[in-house]
Amino acid sequence: MIIEYGASTNLLNAGMASLLANEPPGYEKFVLSSIGCEAILKFIGERILLDAGVLMPAL
Repeated sequence: MIIEYGASTNLLNAGMASLLANEPPGYEKFVLSSIGCEAILKFIGERILLDAGVLMPAL
């Protein structure tokens, strides 16, 4: 997913995500913290995230 710069900065500042090292500019990768995962699920919802391919369905 593409995350707008201001939103990604807020995720980092809030401790909801961390930035992986050594990624080229424009292709940065984030890892959500457990707090970040809980918040994203609450704000966006599991169904939308599954449909968008952000989450994988549980087997």
